[in-house]
Amino acid sequence: MSKTHIILDTDIGGDIDDTWALAFLLASAEVSLDFIITWPRCAEYRARIVAKMLEIAGQDHIPIGLGDAPTPKPSGNYNPIMAYKQAAWLKDYRLDDYKGEIRKDGCAALIEYIMDAKEPVKLLCIGPLDNIAKALELKPEIAGKCDFVGLHGSVRLGYFGEPNPTGEYNVVASPKAAQAVFAAPWRSMTITPLDTCGFIYLDGPDYQKIRLGATPLAQAVSENYRFWNHPDAANWRQRSSLICDVVGAYLAFDDAFLNLEELPITVTDTGHTVIDPTDGKLIKVATSWKDFETFKHMVATRIAAN
Repeated sequence: MSKTHIILDTDIGGDIDDTWALAFLLASAEVSLDFIITWPRCAEYRARIVAKMLEIAGQDHIPIGLGDAPTPKPSGNYNPIMAYKQAAWLKDYRLDDYKGEIRKDGCAALIEYIMDAKEPVKLLCIGPLDNIAKALELKPEIAGKCDFVGLHGSVRLGYFGEPNPTGEYNVVASPKAAQAVFAAPWRSMTITPLDTCGFIYLDGPDYQKIRLGATPLAQAVSENYRFWNHPDAANWRQRSSLICDVVGAYLAFDDAFLNLEELPITVTDTGHTVIDPTDGKLIKVATSWKDFETFKHMVATRIAAN
């Protein structure tokens, strides 16, 4: 099987959906993860989660970069404790314990991996886009070597299928970075906005496959979810958290379960993604599902089996 080579940019360690997405990628035979870079805010903590997950999955050869781009000043309601919700799962695990390469100059390493790649790179972004904006500033040529896939924005629907679009975190957290990334001349650009990813849980027998699973990867995901300090985690015996980022991960190697439209999108100064026929850039947008239930079953089966 020919694998899709992916570079992953993630803010894992905040919301738990990045952990679900990483597990799904590690459990997908279609995927080769070539490099993973963490969001700069609390970058080392995030990298520790990545490293321990990779070790558990038997893929501790994958290089990890610590994001080093500047990030906007946190908003007044930012709680720094949120970034450490999964620390209880890490326990005393250190980056020094990881067998693979750790790069503290994450953005420089990102550029190197893209520019050295023999084939076009699938750049999967499931967090705020500060690292990518810095990399573009340092080396604009990376855009021509990448197919960009991301979880970003809200076009027609908001969280939980609300009938009006809203500000989606990955864009609102760093609007200027998102504007730079959305304007870049990528080989192609595909996103899943909240319209298709903002309401997805695993529940029923599919979720129980993971919660009660005996495989190391299933146990790691379930443990992280239990330790995650959030009201959603109170339901951990019945259902997963929102797994928005898993949809972005899926789009990096397949789109058979989704309907995509080519839409002219603009990112506003307030971090909203709007359809703008005059000035918008045409990108592929996953706007609805063809087979939602089969997708969820596939995700659960893969994580539970690996």
